[in-house]
Order: sequence, then C-alpha cells, then structure tokens
Amino acid sequence: MYKSILKCSIAAVALSLTSMALHAESYPTKPVRLIVPFPPGGSVDYVARTISQKFSENLGQTIVVDNRGACQISCVLRS
Repeated sequence: MYKSILKCSIAAVALSLTSMALHAESYPTKPVRLIVPFPPGGSVDYVARTISQKFSENLGQTIVVDNRGACQISCVLRS
C-alpha cells in the first residue's frame, strides 16, 4: 500500500516538474524594459545600454532601455 502511494507521489512530482520546465522555455515573451532613472546621454545611460546588449545576447530577447530623468521610486513602481 505504501509503495503504491510512494510511486504515485513520485510520478506526480516528476510530471509537475516536467510541465514547469516546458513552460519556462518561452520566458520572456515581450521585450524587457530596463528603466534608468537618469536622463539619456550620461554615464549611467552608457552603462545601461552596454549591459542591455549583453542581456539581449544571453536572453535572446530584445531589451529596451527606458530613460526617465528625475524619476522617483514611485514612477518605477508604476511601470
């Protein structure tokens, strides 16, 4: 009795992990936004664009750098 319960629970865990792995392959489906809380043209913008190129190569997804000069934490949370 306990062996059959153990086998069923192992099978259920294996199936759930397999389904999670299949769903994880398509992430991210939309372009990723990198919010920079400084105006464009500065050193922070340069670093953000350099990092976004590496992220784009690793993820295989478009990274959009969104410069928001004088941005507070509230404007980042609204995005």
